[in-house]
Amino acid sequence: MKEDAYYFSKILSKEEQLAYQTIYKSLLQHKKQCELSRIDNQKVSDIFQSVISDHPELYYVQPQVSCSCRGMGINQNITLIYKENYVHEQHLIDREISKVLTNIKMECQGKGELEQHMMIFDYLVDNVDYQINNILNQNAISALYYHKAQCSGISAAYKMLADSVGLYCIIVNSNAKVNGTISPHSWNIVKINNHYYHLDATYGIGHNQKGKKPYSYQYAFYSDNAFANDHLLKPSWPKCDDDSLERLSNLSKDKNALLTEISSFYELRNQLIEKINSKEKEMCFYLNIEISEKQFDTNLASSVKMVASNLRINIRSVSYIKNGKQLKLTLDY
Repeated sequence: MKEDAYYFSKILSKEEQLAYQTIYKSLLQHKKQCELSRIDNQKVSDIFQSVISDHPELYYVQPQVSCSCRGMGINQNITLIYKENYVHEQHLIDREISKVLTNIKMECQGKGELEQHMMIFDYLVDNVDYQINNILNQNAISALYYHKAQCSGISAAYKMLADSVGLYCIIVNSNAKVNGTISPHSWNIVKINNHYYHLDATYGIGHNQKGKKPYSYQYAFYSDNAFANDHLLKPSWPKCDDDSLERLSNLSKDKNALLTEISSFYELRNQLIEKINSKEKEMCFYLNIEISEKQFDTNLASSVKMVASNLRINIRSVSYIKNGKQLKLTLDY
């Protein structure tokens, strides 16, 4: 596993990192208590959450703030709480999870970072059902062993799988907006070819049907700008400023191909000639064109009209949906 996998450890002060290591080692050894030096009470819960976020393999630890503090001079005595049902099954769980991680490593061997992330995403879509309102569904094992999890369990499972093949991945906890309601939510930030991207496998599971490949990588490999529409971002996270992979979110399920990238209206007209000549009614593109919405409306309308006229095809109506750089065009002949 890469050292930079422990992102939240790296952003702590030196004293906080010492406390982080003490808590982490105590949890590995199933200790019920540990003593921290020179750490303020209010900081302890934040440090504890940093440990849990960096180490999804600590699935047997309570996901909430599970430490209580009482002053002992300049030291703090921390009580650590474990999930009894997981402790009893830990040997069986660890054995099964080891098989899952071994299989993922074998499948990812020799593949690039992007393809490995896509394989992990596909694995979770195929093997995990989204289930909420159950405290047992909030860790990596709920997703990888019981195959039922909510967002916190799915993001932890994604990190555990990514860690196992040496991919950079962190868990982020914040809020998301669904149907106008803001709720707590967890997802991941990954790094591919030295660029950071948001990846929400929970939303990915919701946007795909099991076994209905090729999958749409909806809410995967997104920039800050695309994700900020319905996810609350925090300035302490790595900046995700590259949008070149967002077209992966819309695989053309009819053609089994990625969206065609268009960098000019000349290219768009060439694509329209082929599709309109074939009487295709729906077509999707990834537009790498900087243009105002008003100019876009005008140029799109003139392009369709020009192509239809040249091909001598009557088009009764044209409608489109534009989401960021993704364009879905619908024609009625």
